[in-house]
Amino acid sequence: MVATDARLKYLNEALVNMKIMKLYVRVNHFKNAIQNLRKVKYKWLSALQLRKPYDGFLFWSSTILVPVSTFGACYFLKIPLCASNVFTFVATLSLVQEPIRLCRDVLAVVILANVSFSRIVKVLEAPELQSANVRQKGSK
Repeated sequence: MVATDARLKYLNEALVNMKIMKLYVRVNHFKNAIQNLRKVKYKWLSALQLRKPYDGFLFWSSTILVPVSTFGACYFLKIPLCASNVFTFVATLSLVQEPIRLCRDVLAVVILANVSFSRIVKVLEAPELQSANVRQKGSK
């Protein structure tokens, strides 16, 4: 998000000042700067996309690894496993599987919502929007 903000801020500044850039032949400088910011954003996005399969594998395999490790610990600790305990444990795990898988997606949405709300608050608290700085219609 920080890389995206930096790129958009720089791009907005370049678009606002396009006439000045063309007048002083500074277009290539801004083009190179924007391309460098895009490369930074691409680096972050590619790292995120490369990490997603590992996270997905970990979350999907956790439904197998947790029971195996639990039953293995019970075996090595010589805890007797009766059918009622095993079936209750497996049923509980099957109920909890989907919420555990969705934790990653919910966390990502909460982070994006937090960033969006902070941006909205920043815009609404801008000094030019304060009531003392706004002229009322009909007043001179």
